[in-house]
Amino acid sequence: MTVLRSTPRVTPRPWIGLLATVIVVAVIAGLGNVISALFPTDQPALDFAIGHATLPFVVVTGVFFVRWAGWSKEVWRPAPAEGNRAPRWTLAVVVLLLTLPALSLAGTPWSERSITYLAVAAFGCILIGISEELFLRGILVESIRAHHGETLALIVSSLLFGLAHSVGSALHDIPVVYIAFQVAGTAYDGALYYIALRATGRLWVPIAIHALTDFGLYAQSGGTDADAGHAIDLSYLGVGPEMVLGILLIIFSVWCIRVDIRNRRRERERPATVQ
Repeated sequence: MTVLRSTPRVTPRPWIGLLATVIVVAVIAGLGNVISALFPTDQPALDFAIGHATLPFVVVTGVFFVRWAGWSKEVWRPAPAEGNRAPRWTLAVVVLLLTLPALSLAGTPWSERSITYLAVAAFGCILIGISEELFLRGILVESIRAHHGETLALIVSSLLFGLAHSVGSALHDIPVVYIAFQVAGTAYDGALYYIALRATGRLWVPIAIHALTDFGLYAQSGGTDADAGHAIDLSYLGVGPEMVLGILLIIFSVWCIRVDIRNRRRERERPATVQ
């Protein structure tokens, strides 16, 4: 179930994507929490900057690796597997994903937020979007899709996205039940970002959605509880879009399974065709 590609310097392998993900999570979440503990502060803007000080390094390293490995085209503009383009209705997921942070920002008490904090949070959220999407929806997905197709790439990248956002909670002795819900909710978001990637064929789209979503969380919280991770919006305004997104995710998952089955069938038939 291979994806047509030019010959890269580094052959995409699942272990490469998994290793890269483990390293980046350790740097962003692990080292980030250590730095925050070493330099405590009650200033939201400074606290945010300290806790996310590793992000520029992660972004530069990720961009360099993708370019050096020869994965630039496949990561930034992934080609459809075996020509199976995502259905046009998946663009509705992109629209709804943009609607949710817009609702969040509309309810933000802007007068209570300092310009410094908002500026730092906005820049930091851009770095968060680039770093996390580059490694999880970029490097990881490319390394899996090259060998195992859409379904496994969707499942693995989404679950690891959820687990990655639970590291901070685990380090702060948050109850396991809460962490489980956090992983599930964040994995759900990761799956929707995967749809956005496949719907547009551009990694910049989930990067932008991710950055806007996180900025909405930080702007609303003022830096008090945004680090809890992504969460499903069950407010009276958000519940409608969330329900639609959940239905579309189920339909997309079925589509991925059908694409993989069809591609496996094609691979089995190719030797007979050549003969």
